[in-house]
Amino acid sequence: MRRRPLDVSCWADRDLSYAEIGATADASPTARLTPGYHRVDETRVVGVGATLFDAAAGRLMDLAMHRGTGNEVVASAVPVELGTVIVQRLRLGPLRFVAPCRVVDLVDEPSRRGFAYGTLEGHPESGEERFEVAIDANGRVTLRIAAFSRQGRWFTRLAPGLARVVQGWMTDRYFRAMQEL
Repeated sequence: MRRRPLDVSCWADRDLSYAEIGATADASPTARLTPGYHRVDETRVVGVGATLFDAAAGRLMDLAMHRGTGNEVVASAVPVELGTVIVQRLRLGPLRFVAPCRVVDLVDEPSRRGFAYGTLEGHPESGEERFEVAIDANGRVTLRIAAFSRQGRWFTRLAPGLARVVQGWMTDRYFRAMQEL
């Protein structure tokens, strides 16, 4: 069976599928969230030093970390910028899902870089995910992944527990892909 190539242009005009745009920027966004969202907020050390920080930030902003998960990834702009549409084809055993998102926030500070994207209509989930690389005063480099989501399509509503498992699995894959620097 032949797969159709991913195309960002067919997703460019889609609306975001959630109302709490930018809530992952808050240290504690729970108050801003409508009930029913599952939250993830995890930070891991990826290494030490300014050189590693620059490499990790580059890997994040050019979507190499996302591609490092084994998913097919296409974007309307690389490195990502505000408004970039990113589409991933996720594989879970024999199942394939298309996951379209739009970048809704950018972080470009001397000690912190990253972005947040929000799900577009048609994504299996509804919510937002933030990826940030930071370096502290001691040179320790961390990757933070923060997200909130709930089921966005009929098939994810059939197995809400499976959606949580997939989200945890993907979060681990992102961290592993960043460790491969």
